[in-house]
Amino acid sequence: MATGQIGIDCVTVTASTGINVCPYNPKNIGGVIFVPAGTVITPTQVTAMQATLTAAIANNSAALRWLPVGKFEDLEDLGTDAVTTETGYGDEKYVRNGKYRWKFMYSNGALDLHSELSKMNGKQDQYDVILIDHTNNALILTASGAANYKGFSMGMLFAPNIKVNTGSADTVYSLNIGLDDSTQLNENWRVISMPKTIPIIDTFQGLRPIRLEVVTEIVGSTKTVVIRVWSGSQNLYDYYPTELATAAAWNIRRDATGISTVASAVTAVPATKSFSVVSSTMATTTAGDECTVLLGPVSALTSAGVLRHANAQIGTTAT
Repeated sequence: MATGQIGIDCVTVTASTGINVCPYNPKNIGGVIFVPAGTVITPTQVTAMQATLTAAIANNSAALRWLPVGKFEDLEDLGTDAVTTETGYGDEKYVRNGKYRWKFMYSNGALDLHSELSKMNGKQDQYDVILIDHTNNALILTASGAANYKGFSMGMLFAPNIKVNTGSADTVYSLNIGLDDSTQLNENWRVISMPKTIPIIDTFQGLRPIRLEVVTEIVGSTKTVVIRVWSGSQNLYDYYPTELATAAAWNIRRDATGISTVASAVTAVPATKSFSVVSSTMATTTAGDECTVLLGPVSALTSAGVLRHANAQIGTTAT
């Protein structure tokens, strides 16, 4: 098959302007879903979209995980106008289209969510974005090939500094998103609708972040480390004192060898609202050895009853 030709391609572009019986008119963008850049959604996945979203949001691999964000409360359009030029004879000619750019405002999640979104500042090349049409309960995407779908490529992504409470107005949190290629929305948009009984924003929520804190560094002779588990400002001991004491949810890795061993025992420590993690099968460490304590993956946390939380890890130095 020929893959090149002499001269430029001057194929006539055709368009059809008849009005469909049920034309799609986007309503309020109530949220977005960030997916790893290049992620393709197949027709088979679309037919089981609830299962597709559920599995992707809870993926054990953070690099493959989908990140839903919402509920947005307001929008400021920051888009740019089309670029035109005027000829010497006074005719105006089209040069290129403008860029889609939006600032979405939210309060749900507050400073906790702002902190997580700030980690994504400038990382627009690492993610594509799916728009959530809250009113129509639909996902807005773009075409990928003849039959597949994908999120929109981004040219801008960041969480601006918050505007703190003034006494007359509440704290304002926002997220700025810009699309890289307006053609993906203008010409190649696709919509995946879902039943009203499965409201997208309420049903598909992101995993809550976990932050680990070392209370007592790992003791080489006993292979024991004491860890406190946080989610935002909440000590998860208060909510999951039994569930987080599940040994199968914890691992300790010796950084020098890269070998991880599952905890042999985990005990809740009420006095410090923490957890004592023991890995009896791990090779004995000596003072100064670097280790990493891992909580997760997501499937292990879910099995333990710690639902909708992400995996986490922290370093510790043997004493």
